[in-house]
Amino acid sequence: MPGTNHFSRMNYHVLRGMRELLSDRALSKKEWATIRSFFNSTCAFCGCPDTGNPRTGIVPDHLIPAVHHGENCIGNIVASCQDCNDKRGKKNWRTFIQEQFPAESQSRIARIEQYLAIYQYSIPASAHHHLTDEETSNYLEILNQWQLVWERAVELRNSVKKRRKGG
Repeated sequence: MPGTNHFSRMNYHVLRGMRELLSDRALSKKEWATIRSFFNSTCAFCGCPDTGNPRTGIVPDHLIPAVHHGENCIGNIVASCQDCNDKRGKKNWRTFIQEQFPAESQSRIARIEQYLAIYQYSIPASAHHHLTDEETSNYLEILNQWQLVWERAVELRNSVKKRRKGG
């Protein structure tokens, strides 16, 4: 059924926003321009050109996904079309290219590896590496509180759905 599905994305967006607190790096406009230039304003995965549309064009995509504590910085961000960004999700970028674009996989993987050789990136040893002990404790407590709110919201949604269906 068509719809906005905001409810189903709410948990994702809250957790994604919280993960941004863990990163002490941010991608600057200059770095994004460098990335776009490196990939010739095309998708690093499928090679399609940028449409210029901010909703369907080239967007930043984490090679190491944010859910795995990949940061929003040069060396971990490549240019991606929105379709590839959505399709890939948390999947390993090499696996994604091999599965989706087998004929071009070697050259596309080589291009990203060339990029990574120039703009090296490694995941911090700890997800909370730049938070104090007190901040880490506060962060984890907020996540626990959110989990409880999310569970209550799911229960309410399920109750409303059940009532509407007459069950």
